[in-house]
Amino acid sequence: MSGTKKLVFPSWADWMLTWGRFLKAYKAVVERVDKRMRAGSQLTLAEFELLFIVNDGGGRIRFIDLAKITLLSQSRISRQIDSLQARGFLIREITNSDRRATFAVLTPAGKAAFDEAEQPFLDGYYNEFRNLIPQEDLEAFRRVLGILLQETDYPRRAMELLDTAFEQNSTGGRALVGRKPSEKRAAHKKGAAKA
Repeated sequence: MSGTKKLVFPSWADWMLTWGRFLKAYKAVVERVDKRMRAGSQLTLAEFELLFIVNDGGGRIRFIDLAKITLLSQSRISRQIDSLQARGFLIREITNSDRRATFAVLTPAGKAAFDEAEQPFLDGYYNEFRNLIPQEDLEAFRRVLGILLQETDYPRRAMELLDTAFEQNSTGGRALVGRKPSEKRAAHKKGAAKA
């Protein structure tokens, strides 16, 4: 450790008012949204997030891409897929063309569970998170989250992964769910601009 600057423990105010609040706010928001999810659907918030991503990918996405989008390890993704598969919401698919790639595929029961959970999620999202952030602070909040994530291109990369999955599913003769994610986002922005 020679030549390394010795770090100093943060002040009580910095610890409690910055670090402590960040940890507690994240935990509190996630728990409150998850509670609303469990009360109004058969999914947890974590399960809803996975089904949301698979759904946005056209109903089928590679495990590795799920891991990249969620920032979870592939083993953690695999465990969550096991749980959702046991409940009939997702199935694993290994293709003959690439035995190394494993896909998560949304089942009709999974799509129904996702659809059922959408309103409880939105209720929690708006009431426990989004509506609590003043509009004038929203851009600063997003900027700080981007700094903390340390991946300025994360939203773009995640959208590219979802678009790629959607395109691959559309050429594979699969019945797709919804529209290409980037097209949905563009339509949403266009609608928001008119409002």
